[in-house]
Amino acid sequence: MRLKGSYRFQTTIDRVWGALMNPQVIARLLPGVERLEPIGNDVYEAEMRLGIGPISGRYKARITLSEIDPPNHYRIRIQAQGPQGTVDARGTIDLTADDGETVMHYEGEATVTGLLMSMGARLLEPTAQMLVNQGLKNLEAQLTSS
Repeated sequence: MRLKGSYRFQTTIDRVWGALMNPQVIARLLPGVERLEPIGNDVYEAEMRLGIGPISGRYKARITLSEIDPPNHYRIRIQAQGPQGTVDARGTIDLTADDGETVMHYEGEATVTGLLMSMGARLLEPTAQMLVNQGLKNLEAQLTSS
């Protein structure tokens, strides 16, 4: 499964970067995240409830950030497992300043196994894209309201 896209924020690159690097902000923005805690330098542990159609469950995840180049770029890896399968996702986030606004380019690929893959395969990519879009709109709303 691959995701790729871009999003324009109506605020400065430093504000977007600061929000993306704040675990409390990210935990509130992402659907299904019930807990997100740092467990090391740029390593986080999360618990989330995810569902695709009739397949849902609670997942434990490790999120690792690397190749951090403030405020322009980082690489992210998410390794999650739960009763319905596993997810191993890797991606990049790139930010570019553009006349007081910020353009985010994101790209990623995920390997999904288990019941989650076998029963939800055709729903995975559109659901993942919907969750990314929802999270970005939530972040935009938070950045413009504060």
